[in-house]
Amino acid sequence: MDCVVETPVGIVNLHRMRAAEDLLEIAELLVESFPSEERRPLWMYPPLLARGDTRFYRVGHCGVTVGLLNLWDWGTLCYGEHMALRPELRGHGMGEAILREMVTSAERPFVLEVEPPGSDIQRRRIGLYERLGLRVAKRDYMQPSYRAGGQRVPLWIMCSAGYEPQVEAMVERIRAEVYGEKNGNGER
Repeated sequence: MDCVVETPVGIVNLHRMRAAEDLLEIAELLVESFPSEERRPLWMYPPLLARGDTRFYRVGHCGVTVGLLNLWDWGTLCYGEHMALRPELRGHGMGEAILREMVTSAERPFVLEVEPPGSDIQRRRIGLYERLGLRVAKRDYMQPSYRAGGQRVPLWIMCSAGYEPQVEAMVERIRAEVYGEKNGNGER
């Protein structure tokens, strides 16, 4: 389902991607925004479009693709895997408005991975997520590799306030569904 979100810089449209060709519009931004160890190889994305539990969105503003968002929705939990906007649109409230819509419309716990606060931008990102009602629930999390034999990445887990005691079950679900055998990686 497509979604319209009002942001401080205007209306954005979230268009759900359903075909491999749709990914071409966001591939460059995905590669530019996330280091290789924090995203799967591009060839692994098309099969995920057909899964019922994934939601890949192209963010459109004034008729131009300006961002991406991908979510996993398991009915009892919503996991925000990636979100990125073109650099010139960052810091103007667009990303916050989009995420606010996603977190509030989820009507279930929302969880995501975030880099620890080693830089100003990382601290600001955590502050943004806290303004959206998410709380740091796990500081000793190691993100599994998207690639066989790849490096694990030290990240934090943030989730909807009040759901922190359920973080281990959330992490197990993420590891199994996003990084595990169901995703073609074979790592658990």
